[in-house]
Amino acid sequence: MIPVDQIHLAPPLGDCFRACVASILEMSSDEVPNFVGEYEELWWQKFIEWLKPLNLTAYDIPAETQDGYEVVTSGYVILTADSPRFQGGLHCVVTLDNVIVHDPHPDRANPTGKRRYWTILSPLDPAKPFTAG
Repeated sequence: MIPVDQIHLAPPLGDCFRACVASILEMSSDEVPNFVGEYEELWWQKFIEWLKPLNLTAYDIPAETQDGYEVVTSGYVILTADSPRFQGGLHCVVTLDNVIVHDPHPDRANPTGKRRYWTILSPLDPAKPFTAG
């Protein structure tokens, strides 16, 4: 993981998700589209399509179970939580084994609100290597 900072700091073009993807995949911001800011409702579909040539896919899972227990992840994962800056907004950070290791916002505030969901990158075919752009 190589930390990449976000370029656009505020909604609706905020690109914390792009910065987290770029960080985990060790790419530059220029190599990763701003899916959330550019595609609105279709952003997840566009993201999954973009990952396929890299031999990757992604899964979103809730950050806690229905009975309130925190879901434990391992490896580098994107955490989406309530934004520390924008009321009602969300913010993404990179975690390693459930611990925040990179907040792409320059103030490094880390989300202090409720954890919402994890975005986990996974190989489509584990027998084949990841192939960056």
